[in-house]
Amino acid sequence: MLGERVNGPIGKAIDILAIFATMFGSATSLGLGALQINSGLNFVWDVEQSTGLAVVIIAVLTLLFVLSAVSGVGKGVQFLSNFNMLVAVALLLFILVVGPTVFILGTLVSATGDYFGGLVSRSFQTGVFGGSEWLGSWTIFYWVWWISWTPFVGTFLARISKGRTIREFVVGVLLIPSGVSFVWFAILGGSAINLQLGGDANLIDSVAKPEVASSRCSSSSRSPPSPQSS
Repeated sequence: MLGERVNGPIGKAIDILAIFATMFGSATSLGLGALQINSGLNFVWDVEQSTGLAVVIIAVLTLLFVLSAVSGVGKGVQFLSNFNMLVAVALLLFILVVGPTVFILGTLVSATGDYFGGLVSRSFQTGVFGGSEWLGSWTIFYWVWWISWTPFVGTFLARISKGRTIREFVVGVLLIPSGVSFVWFAILGGSAINLQLGGDANLIDSVAKPEVASSRCSSSSRSPPSPQSS
């Protein structure tokens, strides 16, 4: 699009912006991931939540990320991606089979219809008539987080899609990840909603607690699949 101008100041400015955007996206992912792991350790083994432990978790995650990146796309990155996919699929199948299967399938159908029915109107919401706090802390927050990964993910997808057709690219990058996200949210979210409706859990009060709200991490649905994991 820029032609030879990409080698000048404009191209350099784009490169710098891409680096900072990727850095902020990585920092957000690491921060939310560390808080979730910290909360998980506290819930399962009663490990005290602390800033020090969060820093240790971030250091370990960063080390693993660097090792996988240095090893190349065909080794470390591919291994971690395949391993994550296997664990995710196993978790989803387990919850789907032992959980409220019929309710989950119904949730998938209803939520999909609601999503497509309100996609356009919700995309243009500004919060001018109320709800701006929710819009800023959830919708805009996630949009900015995901957009910040655009330079990295775009380059990565271009690298691994070499030799693919446009149709294969669209199916593999847009349709399949979107479909997986629909199923993921339906199974995890549907099972959680079923627990709430059946009185087996009081997730609303748990999420409303000040310490949980401030950490922005205790709910598993708080961090959907990030762009880099897709």
